[in-house]
This record gives sequence, C-alpha cells and structure tokens, in this order.
Amino acid sequence: MPGSMHEKPSQKAVDMGTLVEKLPGVQACRMLEENGLPREIHILADDSRSPKQIARDVQSALMAQFGLYIDHRVISIAQIPCAFSAGKNALAGPSRLVCDRLSLSMNKREAEATVHLSLGDQAFQGIAQGRLAEKQRVIALAAANAINHFLSDDTFVRITETGSTMLDGRRVMLASVAMENPYGAEYLVGAAFEKEDADSAVVHAVLDAINRRIRF
Repeated sequence: MPGSMHEKPSQKAVDMGTLVEKLPGVQACRMLEENGLPREIHILADDSRSPKQIARDVQSALMAQFGLYIDHRVISIAQIPCAFSAGKNALAGPSRLVCDRLSLSMNKREAEATVHLSLGDQAFQGIAQGRLAEKQRVIALAAANAINHFLSDDTFVRITETGSTMLDGRRVMLASVAMENPYGAEYLVGAAFEKEDADSAVVHAVLDAINRRIRF
C-alpha cells in the first residue's frame, strides 16, 4: 500500500528527513511518500519553538534544497519538553542566570577564574585555569562550568571560541558556545559591551548566548 508506515523510504525521502532533522528544535522526522512526493511529514520536536515556526522552516528548507512546495497541512508536529532545560531543579516560570561575582587570580604565566552564578535561591560556581595570555577564554570556561551545574545531567555547554570587536566606537566581548545533549549540538553566539570591566563582559557574553535558549 503506498505510503505505508512499514514501507522502506526512498533515498530522496531519507535525504529530506535528514535535512529537516537539522532544523532548530527538530528531534526526528519521518516522511510518507506517494508517487515520489511527501504525502505526510511527521515531526518530533522540542517546545523551544512554536509549531508554526517549525512548519515554516520545513517548507523553506525543502523548497530551497529540493525545489518542493509543501502544503503546511501535510506537516504533523508532536512536541516534547525542551531538552535544553535546567532539569528537575528548575524554578516555575522563565528566569535567567545572573553573575554574582567574578574572581581572578593571576601570576606571570597563568590565570585562574571563579565565576559565581545564581538563579533564584540556587547558586553555583565554576572554576577554570589556563595561560594568562588566554585570560578571556579562561573566564569563559569558568562561566560555562558554572552554567553546567544548573543543567540536567545529559545537557552541557562548552566554549568554542572567545573574541572581541569594535562596534559604534565601543569594544564588544564575544563568546561562541556549543550546547550539547543526546540529540546533538547547537551553536550559539553571545555579545556584551565592555563598559567598565572587560573581564565581567566575557561572562555576560557567555550568558547572553545561552539565557535566551535554555529554559530555567
């Protein structure tokens, strides 16, 4: 029977499903075909994005990659709780991590950073050491280590790169963060103006990258 759930998908359907699974929020995708075209698209997604946003992304991706117009009515989306969450210790309602304190210890060659973060009545610290020449990265690593205390056991963040740039005559600190869970990795970027303290701005850049993505 055409379109049976037990029918082996064509290579094109597999390729389309693989593309859809790369979209933000999508965890799994299965396509049912009829005459070589998608008849039903079944998607399992987290709740970080609305079904309408996900459906539009699916339509745009399949049009761009395969030249196919997909009617939104053939797209079925089931949602599960976002994997990037604070887990069982999460507070009710959305909130954001706050940097309470940054401590630095330095000598001629090395730097050690301790970042203290809080969320309501929860507080954790992260510590990192490294070369003094890479102080920005050491601070960012300490921030990531503190963030990971707030996350569920199968989710963690890691720093991929730090840097800075000039914008409107002011220095901006940048942080690139990879957020990983069993489904894969998502890459995020955060930025914060230096203001009076460049070191604290590094922490704020890391928090800027994750605070709008992780639900606490």
